[in-house]
Amino acid sequence: MTNIFQPDVFSNSMPAWREGESLLSNTISDILACLPGRYHLMETSIKSSASLEVNSTNIQFISNDQKYLLKKWNCYADCQHAEGILKLMESLKGTNIPISAPLKFSNGKYIHYQSQSAWSIFPFVEGNYFSGKGNELNLASEYTTRLMVELGKLDMKQYPIKHGRKYLTYKDLVILNNMENIRYDWHNIFGDNIAAILEDEWSNIIEEWDRLYGYELYAGEQQISHTDLHPYNILTMNRKIVALLDFDSCRITPVGYSLAYAAFKQCRQTMVVLGSSANAAEVGGMYIEKINQTIPYAKNWTDNFNDLVMSEIIMRLFAVFQQNVDDNCSKWNNVIPSLLLHLRESRLLFV
Repeated sequence: MTNIFQPDVFSNSMPAWREGESLLSNTISDILACLPGRYHLMETSIKSSASLEVNSTNIQFISNDQKYLLKKWNCYADCQHAEGILKLMESLKGTNIPISAPLKFSNGKYIHYQSQSAWSIFPFVEGNYFSGKGNELNLASEYTTRLMVELGKLDMKQYPIKHGRKYLTYKDLVILNNMENIRYDWHNIFGDNIAAILEDEWSNIIEEWDRLYGYELYAGEQQISHTDLHPYNILTMNRKIVALLDFDSCRITPVGYSLAYAAFKQCRQTMVVLGSSANAAEVGGMYIEKINQTIPYAKNWTDNFNDLVMSEIIMRLFAVFQQNVDDNCSKWNNVIPSLLLHLRESRLLFV
């Protein structure tokens, strides 16, 4: 039997870094001078992230024989959100959730403003991305669920974090109708290959949209949630989870959507490794059981787990459509085939 779960852009577990960012050496040295203590940059150590969907403004470097990660924030778009994220990460330090907490600058702040930019520094965590091998899914489900519990304890008013997008709204209906209206031009907009896949899968999209649009889907209470715990945001080393990444993706949103999508991305990568001999429903069921054991009230929305996953997939798919139609931006078109396949994969994992 053919395994529907095939490797995708998140199936390479080796982090990629790009050499030769020496032009940043003066900037990094200036930023290091604002930390308490004496830091000396090894200029030949500077690298920038080259992995898909990993923040391209992450920079790795060595100072005083220690590795660090320098992050450049899109802060002038929303400074408060960045400050809220860093405050949130600091508050998680005593929870046994594996994260790399930010370093404080000499002024007691976690963000340093310089040359029209905003920067933060973190200890660098060595590891590979989640691969789905061995006991990784069991560990990832535990830490993902525990993280959501800890985030749910935080007072949202104390953390100026953005609200997440609403799901399956009238705005999404407009995007769907716009796609229908330009169907004749899909080949020019998306290219022949993606246009052909869209034609094959369009009835599937319409079926899921008609089933879910207007449906009052309960996904738990609003809380701070990590909305993007896919394989590249989980670092492993020696059969342990050593860090959860990309806390920029935290939003105030119903926790069910965030957990459902995290579970889906982690389970589908595990199925890539296990192959056709594994039972997808058992793999997905194990994750749901972990959630129900950790979050007593979760049974109110885990019964609709597949619907939550489908809603998230459709929202992300429509966001790519909108970028193409409204902004003529094709940056994320390469994920369209994966998102379309996800609609089928979720039904197998969360029956």
